[in-house]
Amino acid sequence: MPYPSCFAEMQSTVSQSIASSTSYSFQSETVWDKLNIAVEDFHGHFRVRCQSDNAVNSWMLAKSENGEVVSSSDKNPDTNFQIDVNAPFTDYELTVMVNNDTEEIPMVVNLKPDKDNLWVTPTPVFYTPFKNEPDRPYNTLVKNLYDQAGQAFTQGDQAKAIEFLKKALHIDATEPQVLAFLSKIQPSASSPASVDNNSGVTSLLAQAQQLEGANKKLEALKLYLAVLKLEPRNKKAQASVDRIQGEVLSILVKKLGNALEVHDAEASQSVLGQIKKINPNDKRIAGWQSQIDSFSQSNAQSRKSKADEAYNLGLDSYRKDDFSSAKEFWEETLQIDPSYLQAQQNLDRLNQDHPGL
Repeated sequence: MPYPSCFAEMQSTVSQSIASSTSYSFQSETVWDKLNIAVEDFHGHFRVRCQSDNAVNSWMLAKSENGEVVSSSDKNPDTNFQIDVNAPFTDYELTVMVNNDTEEIPMVVNLKPDKDNLWVTPTPVFYTPFKNEPDRPYNTLVKNLYDQAGQAFTQGDQAKAIEFLKKALHIDATEPQVLAFLSKIQPSASSPASVDNNSGVTSLLAQAQQLEGANKKLEALKLYLAVLKLEPRNKKAQASVDRIQGEVLSILVKKLGNALEVHDAEASQSVLGQIKKINPNDKRIAGWQSQIDSFSQSNAQSRKSKADEAYNLGLDSYRKDDFSSAKEFWEETLQIDPSYLQAQQNLDRLNQDHPGL
């Protein structure tokens, strides 16, 4: 992994304040990115959970004492990742690669900072930024309260976070993001700060059924999934999710068939990606992918043939001193294949020798 000459300097701050003896979490940040990091020590193996503000290009976990790499990934397309290591937790460094304006920058953080300055947590729970939903009423006000809850939570004030979330639910009792956040951090039912989710689940189900009845199936699906986050064993929500996903899958399969029929590789690949998200174990995926790959190869060969034909016509015109036609043919070549090096070189030379064309 290439490293710039200077490592980004990290600053660690406490993120939670619940007592335990098996894990701890903290934040590390630079001007380019911020990481929420949790280390869970299982006495013989350990787990590192990371959430980044931005997508991480790659990451590497190494022993601090000798630089021995114990785990790495060249591609990490998401902002979240988890590392499991079958070895005792001692002293490790985590390096993640992020982009600045001109190059990749490594962020290096010691996963075993001074524990005297850290609070430890039994179950790391990360604050997930609120995703705007303009179609929901009072979205701006709810988002403001949610963000205040997130800030309080990352500063270790769980009670204050719950207070802000309860205020948000008074404004919109069915907001799935608020309900999901609250379900992760609320204390036991005996605590005065606890809330009853039953009314929220009932409202979510009612709203989802209303949307499904209005044929807004994807919107309904989001709410059913939100119910399952609160009540994973809710049979009504699970049955509805299975039903809607089945209907959507049927539509996507038909759409994929139409794209395959006209040999549209780009559209086919896009639809297949949606199918994989809904049913990644579909046995037909390999066959569909094979057809798409065949179309892509055929299309590439066809483009190369057309580009070669235009290029050769340009050569014929040039030999006949028909420089204007040669320029048009080579420009056409580059439109078909922008990476056609000979066409670009000939065109540059032609423009230099005959700037008036």
